[in-house]
Amino acid sequence: MRPYAVEVAEAEAYLACVDFPEPGGAGDRRFARGAYPVFAADGTPTFTPAALREAEAGKTLAMLQFETEEYIFDATTRRRVLALLAARGPQASVAFI
Repeated sequence: MRPYAVEVAEAEAYLACVDFPEPGGAGDRRFARGAYPVFAADGTPTFTPAALREAEAGKTLAMLQFETEEYIFDATTRRRVLALLAARGPQASVAFI
């Protein structure tokens, strides 16, 4: 992926790799985030996919910069990308120019 995006599909791919995928989830998983051991805030190690999701649930922030003219000037593309970010819920994404 380039350091910038110009299409809605690129925003979708970025958002697909922000969170750990749900087990048994449908759809394209090639951008799904891999699993690796991390530590929760209390120091508990998270070695299983369920523990990883639990440790990060509601704590990841997707940040997308609108720096290309496709995202800034094309109203249809801009609205679709903003809708993707809004679908993550409140306080879960940021869009900036």
